[in-house]
Amino acid sequence: MIRMNIAMSLPVSEITTMALSSVWLSSLPVMRARMVSQSSGFEVCRRFQSKIGHRTRNPETDGPLVATCIYSEKPKDVLDEIAERILTYFQSRPVSAGELTLQPSPRTLIRAHTNFFVESKEQVFDFKLLGQDVKIKATPTEYTWNYADGATYGPTRDSGYALRNDELGEETHTSYQYQETGDYQVSVTVHFSGEYSVNGGPMIPIDGRGEFTTPTQVISVWKSESRLVDQTCDENPDGWAC
Repeated sequence: MIRMNIAMSLPVSEITTMALSSVWLSSLPVMRARMVSQSSGFEVCRRFQSKIGHRTRNPETDGPLVATCIYSEKPKDVLDEIAERILTYFQSRPVSAGELTLQPSPRTLIRAHTNFFVESKEQVFDFKLLGQDVKIKATPTEYTWNYADGATYGPTRDSGYALRNDELGEETHTSYQYQETGDYQVSVTVHFSGEYSVNGGPMIPIDGRGEFTTPTQVISVWKSESRLVDQTCDENPDGWAC
């Protein structure tokens, strides 16, 4: 049912929801109706306003009879508003890009294959938006690798993988060979796709992605040299490379 407000002897422009008295629409049998949504509720109120004058009354003694609804204008569709805002809310969630691992670390050799991989997970966030219960699910889909010497790789679906100790130095899809010594602050940007639901409803794809970057990891690139010597370090502790 829709609550109606009745005011006596007031022009329409002055009627507000704080009217002099109120009645229920169900008390008017000729106009009884069922509201199935906010939009239809507005239409029922409008029809009631246009027909209430057909009730039996004495216009000379009673004066004009005017009705107003609880809605002063047609309500906006809150789902449309949420759909318009959801990408911004998705991109502002505290999504964790995951943990970046380097092999070997924290030092590697120049021109050797240094392996990189990241472990990212699906994440879920619950919050209120426009008074509604909203759930967002973020899923990692692609990765862009920044090797910090000007070289990048991606976006790619390859998140890399861990090597055994006896495999260190082998080439992988996400490994990299540094050509200069130095310290490099490496990171990876993880691209997430998103879905959302409102008040426990079905999941709806979000039109757009979120991009989140891992904390940097420092890798020190060294070079190695070799020489022929005629003594061991035990024999000559001050010898080269001892």
